[in-house]
Amino acid sequence: HWALGDCPRAQWTRYALDATLLCVRRDATGAGPPDWTAPRDLTFRGWLRGGCRERPPTVDDLDYHLGTLFPPVRPRGWLELRMMDAQLDDGWMAAVAIAATLMDDPKAAEIAYAAVEHLTSPDLWLRAARNGPADPVLGPVVRTCVATAVEALGRSDPGGPAHRAAEQFAERYAGRGRCPADDCLADRIGVM
Repeated sequence: HWALGDCPRAQWTRYALDATLLCVRRDATGAGPPDWTAPRDLTFRGWLRGGCRERPPTVDDLDYHLGTLFPPVRPRGWLELRMMDAQLDDGWMAAVAIAATLMDDPKAAEIAYAAVEHLTSPDLWLRAARNGPADPVLGPVVRTCVATAVEALGRSDPGGPAHRAAEQFAERYAGRGRCPADDCLADRIGVM
């Protein structure tokens, strides 16, 4: 869990150090492939503290470990928004348009920041995963951010593909407290 008030760099460092290792890379010692199994529940912090007695971690081990972490937003010298490539069909257009607009348009960025700055609870990812825009705390923030992006796109690209995609997303999902996953669930259980 991240401490409130930490800078993003400190938050990411703590997250990475406390993440469980996917593997410990090893050279082959016989005829078969090397065994990369990590000791159960070993974090990178634990490895640094001697939790893997085979050897201490190297900078290459840290680089590899960081490449195995997949939070929704991952700093990699740029912001990697992990949900962009998980959209169905052309749903990525709205996701990209909304995210880019909220970061690039100064007025939209200011409004979005004001909408999200109070969100400091460590359980937000879990709440978002469980409830999405139907969550009573997250829903109003989603609606504010999406509406802000739609408005900004209306100024910069009125009627363009990005503006239309964001408008359709706002109408079909954000404005109704829904997300694309709701469609998948409805299809799966045969309800709409």
